[in-house]
Amino acid sequence: MPLGAFAAVAAQVAVSVSVIHGHGCCHDLKLTNLLSMGDNIVRLGDLGTAGASISHNLGIGTRGHMAPEQCGGAPGSLRMAARVAWAELSEQLGVKHDYRPADVWALGVTWLSALLPDEQVVEVIIAARGVVGGHRKRRSRSMPAPLARLPADLAELIWGGMLVPQRVFGKRRLTIEQVKAHTFFSGVDWRAVEAQEVPLPVDLRPQAAVAAIACV
Repeated sequence: MPLGAFAAVAAQVAVSVSVIHGHGCCHDLKLTNLLSMGDNIVRLGDLGTAGASISHNLGIGTRGHMAPEQCGGAPGSLRMAARVAWAELSEQLGVKHDYRPADVWALGVTWLSALLPDEQVVEVIIAARGVVGGHRKRRSRSMPAPLARLPADLAELIWGGMLVPQRVFGKRRLTIEQVKAHTFFSGVDWRAVEAQEVPLPVDLRPQAAVAAIACV
């Protein structure tokens, strides 16, 4: 996607995520769940895996887009089963959880997928997870090289605010409202975007048609 059009498209997607989060739900965010309608407005579709943000989303989503806290073990493994059992028990005991931050990670991956080649997206994700040689290491503070292709404020938003491990202590991942308030989106009239009054500077319909044919 051309960088000149990306901010406007990303703003529409951010509004969709904000609305879903405002209703206490989570989603499976990825490029193929973004719909370009006849009015050239981007909408979020495929709510089949959407669920309440207080219910665990361990192992639920698309591999490669899931946040680190969703992937603590291979699907079907004893480790993952133990994590799911503990999450379900804590929910039954009334412990309050909020799994919406996982959507912010997936949104960062989705935006990268719209801007960079697949192999570079994978490089950034691996670096963000702190995985070296198949083993979890301390995450590097320096940005991966592919992010240098992006505007500095966008790279900082994705690397420093969205693709951030969700730790109990220390720096935490941004919420979708904090993402919208980032300097990358300075000047955006969010009320107008939500009211669908801001036309996109690019016609996404031809690209959507090509993508639809490729998926058949």
